[in-house]
Amino acid sequence: MRLSVLLSIIISLLFGTFFWMAKDLLVELFDIEPLKDFILFIPFAMLFAVLLQLAMQWLIRMKEFRLIARSAVIHSLILNVAKVGVGLLYPFGVALIAVATMGYALHAALLAGSAIFAFARSHRDESASSPLSPFRAARKYIDFPLYRAPQSFISDLSQGLPILLLSGLFGPVAAGYYAISKMSMGVPSVLVGKALRDVLYPHLAEAFRNGECLYRPLVRSTTLLAFIGALPFGVVVFYGPLLFSWIFGSEWVAAGEYARWLAIFFYFNLINKPSFAAVPVLGLQKELLLYEIGSIALKALGLFAGFFVFESDLWAVALFSMFGAASYVFMIFWVAFRSKVK
Repeated sequence: MRLSVLLSIIISLLFGTFFWMAKDLLVELFDIEPLKDFILFIPFAMLFAVLLQLAMQWLIRMKEFRLIARSAVIHSLILNVAKVGVGLLYPFGVALIAVATMGYALHAALLAGSAIFAFARSHRDESASSPLSPFRAARKYIDFPLYRAPQSFISDLSQGLPILLLSGLFGPVAAGYYAISKMSMGVPSVLVGKALRDVLYPHLAEAFRNGECLYRPLVRSTTLLAFIGALPFGVVVFYGPLLFSWIFGSEWVAAGEYARWLAIFFYFNLINKPSFAAVPVLGLQKELLLYEIGSIALKALGLFAGFFVFESDLWAVALFSMFGAASYVFMIFWVAFRSKVK
């Protein structure tokens, strides 16, 4: 925890110094004169966002999910009231950006206060277990910055890859259809997956520390998600064009065709969440990076094959989705196998 806070402060200071010294150059280079006054908000937003995640993970570690929910409700109420009030009194972009930035700080403060309260209430004292110094902690967990950071970057890149390639290969219309299909299919998977991962990870970590095999909890949670996701995603697979035509209008039928294939992709993305949560517990960070490289290569291959071989945007999305789903299936079986070996 101390190492993470220290690194977040150092990195934010470095970015703040860079933006302060190179602000005029960046504005001229990217032609963003209207955003000139907002650039220096970036390092503050970075710092508060990291502190927010640290406080969140600390509460997850202590299994204080009720405190997380309570803090989220209070934060949302205060932030939205502040946005409305500031918008009425000072309706300018800089004010709203400042409020949004301080929203991270407020949420982090609420979670940190909740963590301190929970820590004192439960009398959990890490000093009894001789916590590692920041340098020893950095050495022990070196696999996170070495492997997890580039893996996360590649994963984020793969999320935007279809829009970039579809726009370049087939035009903005195809990219627009994909964007609305992804939003419709991806949001439920992301929300449910994040909630499950936050709950499941501490249980897996605790079980692993106690010398328990993770195979059974992984299989149970994966099977449960498979049953939960089968109905909603299955409906989209069979009736995607009809649903999109009814909800968004007849001009979005093509997006419904995209959604049919993306439903398969996001279904396996959903049931893959327990396996992904088990990766750091099992110490598979390096292997995950290699997997991510292979996965993005397969997805890109599908998009290019749709253009050069089939000359069809729908084929491109279909192949992207099937190759992505296949990579998720591979990861599920791979992590399950490694959990038995460990």
